[in-house]
Amino acid sequence: MVPVMLGWFLVVILIVFGSITEPAAADTSCVVEADHPLIGEARWYGLYFEDRKIGHATTAMAVEKPADPDITSNVIVQRFAMTFRLEKTEETIEQIRRFDAKPPHRLLDGAFTTADRQITYQQQDHALEMKEDGLIRAWPGLERHLCDEEDIAVHRFLTSNPPIGARLETIDFDVEQQVLASSTHDLDEVSRRRILGASHLFQSLRTESSSDVFSYVAKTRFQNGEAVNLFVGPIELRAETQAIAHQPNQGVDLFAEFEKPLNRPLARLAAVRSLSLKATIDDEAMTIRDVVQDSFGQRVEYLDHQTAMIHLSDQPALDDGADFERFRRATSTHPADHPRIRSIVDEIKGTLETTADDRTLAEAMIRFVADFIEIVPESPYHYHTTSVFDILDNRTGDCTEHSQLFVTLARAAGLAAREVSGFVYGGNDQTPSLGGHAWVEVLIDGRWIGMDPTWEEVRLNKSHVQTRGMLVPSLAFEVIEIEYD
Repeated sequence: MVPVMLGWFLVVILIVFGSITEPAAADTSCVVEADHPLIGEARWYGLYFEDRKIGHATTAMAVEKPADPDITSNVIVQRFAMTFRLEKTEETIEQIRRFDAKPPHRLLDGAFTTADRQITYQQQDHALEMKEDGLIRAWPGLERHLCDEEDIAVHRFLTSNPPIGARLETIDFDVEQQVLASSTHDLDEVSRRRILGASHLFQSLRTESSSDVFSYVAKTRFQNGEAVNLFVGPIELRAETQAIAHQPNQGVDLFAEFEKPLNRPLARLAAVRSLSLKATIDDEAMTIRDVVQDSFGQRVEYLDHQTAMIHLSDQPALDDGADFERFRRATSTHPADHPRIRSIVDEIKGTLETTADDRTLAEAMIRFVADFIEIVPESPYHYHTTSVFDILDNRTGDCTEHSQLFVTLARAAGLAAREVSGFVYGGNDQTPSLGGHAWVEVLIDGRWIGMDPTWEEVRLNKSHVQTRGMLVPSLAFEVIEIEYD
């Protein structure tokens, strides 16, 4: 599968360009006419990683006549597509949504599509109904309107000529991950420039977004209310012509970007009782607080805006205020309500005593997943799926597939579970490093407990450094102290 950190980046881009924003109520004062500045020709962007092109993206809105005879009025169609390259392969993600062209521009339907996945959805009365692999799930309380889409909301905000320091707040629903994310957009720069004799207004927004499964900081530069640059760490979407956006550039081995060298090896890893690391970043767009925080087995001591001490030991998880019930819910990514999944859970439970507690059940599932997935690709580019059923059919995957399968099974058994990501020691003492990794947390007796189904660890080794789903090439670690049993 695509390296876990790149996966988080794709989530960020889809939220910025392709999320559904949840309003407090329908904004009936917002009218999107056919001559709206964002309606018309497609806008193209080059996708760059530290100035090396890795793909392209396009976004467009158009007024169209409906193909469905039951729809009598015109519709506004919103499209977003992104293609990124890994070695010699290409991956494309596309989202299409249709809204009623009449105010308040209610969502009609939409689709999210990749090479191996398709989610379709329709707006019902006060609920969003999603369908994938024959399963239908409803999200009550989600009623969508075009004026609440982030690109429309941001354009409306910026063209109202807000002062520096003004803030826009949105709540987004990510279709792929099926999670709500809260975002704040702060206007931090405003300037005017004359280009070829014409005056242009430039504005910059700093966006902080977070949800139960990811967080990120982005900076977007706008020219006359339209995005011309989007930065998420070292990733940039840069406005270009269609011809230039499609031009290839030097390939990038993104997986190698997630290897963090260490100054000394972690010999006898299983015997490490505690580990203290110094973490630093060199990125003006974020602080170290945006990257690491307290979590299960991890306590963070912030030294300044770019430096922190990370202490890894037997530390319980702190109360993070999470809605535990949402981590028991079946989603398209974790189809815990599917009969095939429930059958596997019944088989696992059948090997245990009827009095087995939640920890015993979770540990049994860790062992099942570790044994079940037989093939771990030598390269993350050699296997890519978002479907649990592909994992079951092929018994193939890396850390992301191990974690996804475990979380699906755990939720089917009634346990709250979630995937987390960060870095872990690679075990090579000759060239010591921490590498990008994914593992899981399961709720036991009201607290999150970390486990690693890839390495069959029901108790995490002390090198698991949890991060907030960020792409931060400037992030560096230094071993300060190791204590052994």
